Amino acid sequence: MSQHKTKKLIMLGAGGHAMVLMDILALTKDDIIAYVSPSSQNIRQCFAGKKQLFSDDEVLNYSPDDVALINGVGFTPTNNLQTELYDFFTEKGYEFASIISPFAIVSPNAKLAVGVQILHKVVVQAGVFIKENTLINTAAIIEHDCEIGRNNHIAPNATLCGSVKTQKNVFIGSSATVIPNISIGKYAVIAAGAVVNKNVNEQQTVYAAR
Repeated sequence: MSQHKTKKLIMLGAGGHAMVLMDILALTKDDIIAYVSPSSQNIRQCFAGKKQLFSDDEVLNYSPDDVALINGVGFTPTNNLQTELYDFFTEKGYEFASIISPFAIVSPNAKLAVGVQILHKVVVQAGVFIKENTLINTAAIIEHDCEIGRNNHIAPNATLCGSVKTQKNVFIGSSATVIPNISIGKYAVIAAGAVVNKNVNEQQTVYAAR
């Protein structure tokens, strides 16, 4: 489901991550009216029948009162486009829809900010707070009382045990595990498969053991 049932939706992007979100939106019956892609080549079938916008500036032709946006640009540790788009459009008064898969388990006692994306088989437990523009990817587990910063990406099958706290722009790779009560500084990167058993500094990279 999205949190903007009264507004039409525009997808920013048309790549792999956008396609995954389109599948969820088809399940939740949300109304996508357009998507943004500068190319007409290799457009995914899920966008058939939707209006194509060729630049971000074309989104500005739609009133923030009438549409909400979906951030369909994928997250990577080295690419800030996803965050830049979020900041650009929120400064202009646009809201971003939060997307929650019907196949996720989200506690009614968790708090989700705007623009959060929760994909299939995710578990979000009680007392969790997930801040703006954060992606919790397929089958990730966020245990009780975690606080996840804005612009985070928690990759598939990652596990954050109880009371973990991350700051902004943190990337936690696939199948990584963070033990309870750990703090992770802004712009930190946790590599796929890593086990984090002590606090992580700002901009630090934690690699998997070899």
